[in-house]
Amino acid sequence: MRIAIVEDDLVVREMLAEVLRERGHSVEKFGAPDDALAACECDRWGVVLCDVRFSAGVEPGVLVDLAEECLRKGEGFVFMSGAACPPEIAGLVAQSTCGWLSKPFRQSDLLREIAERAPRTELLAAA
Repeated sequence: MRIAIVEDDLVVREMLAEVLRERGHSVEKFGAPDDALAACECDRWGVVLCDVRFSAGVEPGVLVDLAEECLRKGEGFVFMSGAACPPEIAGLVAQSTCGWLSKPFRQSDLLREIAERAPRTELLAAA
C-alpha cells in the first residue's frame, strides 16, 4: 500500500518510513502539509499519516483541508501528535473516519491504525 507521511521532524519521518517499508509499504514523505496538499491533487495513497504540530506554525485549517481532501478521495487519514488535539482537528476526528495516534506510540498501534483506516480495496490487494 502507498502511505504518505506528513511530518516535519526528520528523525520521526525517517523512522516511520523505515518501519512501513519493512512491512512492504511504499512511502512518500513530506515535511510540510502544504506540500502534501499540493501532491494530493494528483497522487493517491491508501493512508496518510499526518503530524499535528509543525515547527513552522501551520494553521489547523491547512491540516483539516488536507484530511478532508484525502477522505473525499477515499484515502485513510491518521493524525499524530504528542500534544493536545486542537479543537478543529478534534472535531474532524469525532465526525469522520480520521484516526488519532498519541506520540509516542507503539509500532503495533501504528500498524493497527493503518489497517483500520486503509480503504478496503487496499487491504484486499495486500492479501
